[in-house]
Amino acid sequence: MKSLDKAKQKIAEMGKCKAAYTVAHAAASACNQNYGVSLLRISAGLDYQNKKLVAELFNITKQPDYSNADQEEMMNWLSENGWLESTPKAI
Repeated sequence: MKSLDKAKQKIAEMGKCKAAYTVAHAAASACNQNYGVSLLRISAGLDYQNKKLVAELFNITKQPDYSNADQEEMMNWLSENGWLESTPKAI
């Protein structure tokens, strides 16, 4: 999926900064309902381009290339690279 590929690329580019974790949390939330992301953290911590990316993730099921397999692949990548360790769990 293009939006997940963009998210993965952006996370990797940003390194381990707070914004990278916020995008990672949004990606995890878009792929699995058990994960969450703070809207306050998105609002205060992301620039316009990253907010736009999160908006794409918000509408992930409406994208023409929507794929559960790609979501699972993204979750595996996030896990393997340590991005899920601090991702909030949805209650």
